[in-house]
Amino acid sequence: MRLRAGRPDGSGQVVLPDGTRQAYRIRRHGGARRISLRVSDGALVVTAPPHVGAREIQAAVERGRDWIAAALPESRARTPDPLEFGDRIPLLGAPVWLAAGTGRGARVVGDQLVVPADVRIGPTVEAWYRRIARAHFGGVMDEWEPRIGVAPARLTVRDQRSRWGSASATGTISINWRLVMAPPEVGEYVMVHELVHLLHMDHSPAFWACVGAHWPSHLAERAWLRRHGPRLMAGPQAAGTDR
Repeated sequence: MRLRAGRPDGSGQVVLPDGTRQAYRIRRHGGARRISLRVSDGALVVTAPPHVGAREIQAAVERGRDWIAAALPESRARTPDPLEFGDRIPLLGAPVWLAAGTGRGARVVGDQLVVPADVRIGPTVEAWYRRIARAHFGGVMDEWEPRIGVAPARLTVRDQRSRWGSASATGTISINWRLVMAPPEVGEYVMVHELVHLLHMDHSPAFWACVGAHWPSHLAERAWLRRHGPRLMAGPQAAGTDR
């Protein structure tokens, strides 16, 4: 018997982290093994096996709220409010508070990030994050390259919108600056992941075996990124909010 293509089968709504409501369409598909979410032409579509009930679908959609908010087109997704003095933002998984001060650039004083009062806060904070990311991940790379047995050509800190890092065939390791907001072990795992790519330029079993040998808890770090990554991608305003 041939299975029919997916067909519309109901709809629902989910409340996103910013409090707005997003409608979604349900498509039942005989070939689906699990519930999956996708954004197509600005609409949220949920594909599910025929036997899965509406309550289970709603629960899956609610678990994916952060991903949905990040995946929606910019015209539909909420733009984070501009940073203001007094806001909390993360640095290596710990909170720092934005405070007004003097000088030319941002600097950490205790649990505060002091930013000159006469500059634009957002660009100044991002420039500070990039500087911290370059220094921090440069140190992580220096620590891990001899342990893994590779010799990367250089490190770049980039504004990647769809990945946390990458490794090129020429030996360049690129790291998303937003990872400096995550807990240290998460960013360190990404560095290990990319350095192993200099040995295995794929995601083969050999690659994952090598990653696991050097970073046994990689499944936990990958799960953290799946859960919290959309907030990091949205920037420090979103990443600093309560979870």
